[in-house]
Amino acid sequence: MQFLDGFVDASFIRDEDGRLLFYPWGMFASGYEMSGEGEAQVRKFLKLFYGVSFGVILCGLLLFGMWTFLSLGFLIPWYATSIHMVLRHRKRSDRRIDLDETARDIGRTIGMAGTVFMLVASIALFLISAALVVFVEDNGQVRFGGFFGMAVFGLAVVLYARQWMIMRRDRNNKD
Repeated sequence: MQFLDGFVDASFIRDEDGRLLFYPWGMFASGYEMSGEGEAQVRKFLKLFYGVSFGVILCGLLLFGMWTFLSLGFLIPWYATSIHMVLRHRKRSDRRIDLDETARDIGRTIGMAGTVFMLVASIALFLISAALVVFVEDNGQVRFGGFFGMAVFGLAVVLYARQWMIMRRDRNNKD
């Protein structure tokens, strides 16, 4: 599934020496050196984890509303434990990644068209969330969902807009 491959690929970066590094917590922690069997094992787990997580959250939101986020109490420990088991004997890298590098990597995976699509979709979902807050009366759960959606999709708008600007700047510098 190419959609999941993009999320998985964003967790791996080749350093200047050609080593493949895996960043299980993104820019919030150091990476780990990966090779062969370990890389395949991590990629397989990440596809499973992302597939299950998206399914649980999307179906759960439709069926149970905001209560679905209680499932994070299961999903996050599952991720942390599984990743720890794979990485416990791996060498930790001193190299950390920053937001711009993450944006470039995701941009390479989904391309300019994918970035623009995600930016437009995030803006639309932010506006829908805002409409829930403004126009829905006397329903705390829907209003909470609207505020939550505004926070999540507002952040997505900022991040995809930054990614778009970085990609445009890199394209202009390349020409």
